[in-house]
Amino acid sequence: MPTKSRCDEQIPACKRCVKRNEICTGYRDDSTLLFRDENAKAAFAAHAPVRRRASSQSARSRVRNDSSASISGKSSTSAPSDDASSPCARPKPLSSPQDDEAISQFFSEYVVYPCTQNSTPGFLEQLPCLFEEVQHSGRIALRMAVEAVSFANIATKGPRNDDLVRKAQQCYGSSLEALANTLEKKEEQVSDYTLMTVVVLDLFEVILHSKLPVSLGTYYFQSIFTPSPLSRTTHSEGLKLLLRLRGPSQIYSERGWSLFRLAHHRIQRTQLSFKHPAMPEQSAWLNSLNDGLPGIRGEKENLEISKICQRARELQKRLRKSSTGQDSEVLQLVKEMHALDQTASTWRVGSQWAFRILTNPYQPSSTTFPEHIHIYPDLWIAYEWNYHRTARIIMHEHLLKCLASLSCHTQTPIQSSYQPSTTTEEEVSALSMFSRHIINTLIEEIFSTVPQLLGDVNSLEDVPIQRDLEKTGEEAEGRGTKAIGAYFLLWSIKVVKSTNSATEMQRERAGLVLERLRKVGGMFDLDSSGG
Repeated sequence: MPTKSRCDEQIPACKRCVKRNEICTGYRDDSTLLFRDENAKAAFAAHAPVRRRASSQSARSRVRNDSSASISGKSSTSAPSDDASSPCARPKPLSSPQDDEAISQFFSEYVVYPCTQNSTPGFLEQLPCLFEEVQHSGRIALRMAVEAVSFANIATKGPRNDDLVRKAQQCYGSSLEALANTLEKKEEQVSDYTLMTVVVLDLFEVILHSKLPVSLGTYYFQSIFTPSPLSRTTHSEGLKLLLRLRGPSQIYSERGWSLFRLAHHRIQRTQLSFKHPAMPEQSAWLNSLNDGLPGIRGEKENLEISKICQRARELQKRLRKSSTGQDSEVLQLVKEMHALDQTASTWRVGSQWAFRILTNPYQPSSTTFPEHIHIYPDLWIAYEWNYHRTARIIMHEHLLKCLASLSCHTQTPIQSSYQPSTTTEEEVSALSMFSRHIINTLIEEIFSTVPQLLGDVNSLEDVPIQRDLEKTGEEAEGRGTKAIGAYFLLWSIKVVKSTNSATEMQRERAGLVLERLRKVGGMFDLDSSGG
């Protein structure tokens, strides 16, 4: 749609956009009108006549390819070569309609637009608009990243399509090369397009994590972010770097906050999963915001859990070097962790976090439907709940490791609200049992979100429809094929499967859910807890 033209219908069904076969981003009110930088487009138009005199047909072909998501055309912004010796030589392109269809399918499955005042803030909701703008601005890195994740999304559904997998990987490599060139320009280091590019590349790693050729991975990863080229957390390190470069002002605009939230969420997940320390800037950025808003408060709360888990890891490291004389510090940290968990258990209160609990009318043994089913206002609220639960599970796992390190001969009492203080050995046993109980309860609550996140029920249904997936081995069309729900579930279920305190039955069920995520979202990398 034209920049200042209002949609005639609700997102995403604008008739003008449908007729033009374009993705409609829509506008909710006048305050959300987007004003774009047209300098690059004007410069392009100014030089167009010269190029037409030199090679009219070639230029028109190149512009068409850039605007239709083709991966064969060269770009003035990107330096990838079509030579066969290039580590990311571009594959023979699909026709433009097929490219557009792949991208449209990715948007429809993974982009979540803001809904109501008390509902989801959206997920990747800025991507369609940014993607529309890149065909005028020449930012090839984001375009290639979207193509890579779109092809990967199709390639990993149903029987694996090796040609599309290869094409997705080559688009991924081309995007990395273009991104390396982009980062050489100081003004582009802080642009929204650059940050969104890394967010999309990170999503590609989740959807299709397969080993790139060493030369490709080493060259591009080293040239962009880290000295550890094939690290699983490379994009997270890149996101940290970009957030630092963008500075504190990035969070005060609608688009800036949306991008910050996406990147910061991923960084926090990496910190919890891969035992990375929190960034010093994180607290300063978030403390400047109003924590009365649910999204901001949630980010602050999860950061507190991440920081105390880091303290627990540092203490465990010291205890491994010296097992004596540390009991008092362990006791103090245990008390702080229990106090934080008591506070954390009250964080998700209020109407915006409310959900309904249905009793499974079928046999509780079904892997499709657990004994209790949670119904949330939308998928994002369910994801936020699961993120919170998963962070608490990780914190209690650290707490159990701290308790296990205590010298049991010490008679120092632990002041706890759960059990009267007696001896350290008795109190440690009681606190350990309590933490395991909390972990098992949180795991069951995560399982209760699976039916809605995978599309078996929605927020309007009171009675779930049973489908025997164990016998058919297939996902029904439409319902039960929620790719975004599978992505939202992935990290939590992987953590559950690797949690030492989970019961054998819970780990077995987590494995069954992961197998279903493989069928729904085409996610092959299901073996580690990184997500």
